Amino acid sequence: MEKSEIFHDYRVVLREALACGIDLNGLFVKNENINNLEFSRIKINDFRFENCSMVNVQFIESDLPELHLDECNLANSEYHECRLNQSDFCDCQLLKSLFKNSSLKKARFVHLVSSDEYMQDVRFEFCEMDECDLERIKNLGILYINESNIDKALTEYEDFTKLSTHRISILYAIKSDIVWMNCYSNTSWNISFRGSFSEFKAEVDEYYPNIYSQFFCDEFSGNWIAKGCKYLEGWKKYNTGEPD
Repeated sequence: MEKSEIFHDYRVVLREALACGIDLNGLFVKNENINNLEFSRIKINDFRFENCSMVNVQFIESDLPELHLDECNLANSEYHECRLNQSDFCDCQLLKSLFKNSSLKKARFVHLVSSDEYMQDVRFEFCEMDECDLERIKNLGILYINESNIDKALTEYEDFTKLSTHRISILYAIKSDIVWMNCYSNTSWNISFRGSFSEFKAEVDEYYPNIYSQFFCDEFSGNWIAKGCKYLEGWKKYNTGEPD
């Protein structure tokens, strides 16, 4: 029975099914509140959720090709080490969600609204994004990108350039005028940046030489980052036709 005195709502039923390892292939859930559930280490094909509240839901080390999510609230959801190839996120709220160490090849992120707010502050970290459909997003600056090949994704005529060492990566999207930088020291301490090129240049001029000398103390110093900034400036002028 889906609901009873013991299992008083569908969320409890589904949580118990996941805990017991019940075969859920072809699962279809509609109009349910399943906030804060964890789907961990499951191999399921063709999951479908429609008009569900799935806030803070976590998918961990799961093999979920062709996961279909329609009109669901997925705010603050997380996807760690998952295979989500050819999955659909249609008309979903994905505010501040995280995709990390996951494959999103040919996944689709589509929404009928003209605003990009549904994807605000979504993070893609160490993800495979080949042919991932992001064409409906007008401004990629709403995203956080860290070592994910968004340059292989389907975007609205975006051009990218990337500079990197084994500790630092700088990615620049020219049309959206957004720079992402991620850097790692020998400790857990790291630096990250997301902003326009002018904001990035101001940060470099004011802060980064001292920061890099302090935390990296090698050839990957403020001098390297300043040269990278100069390159991006020239690349921007060349591609936009700005005068020197």
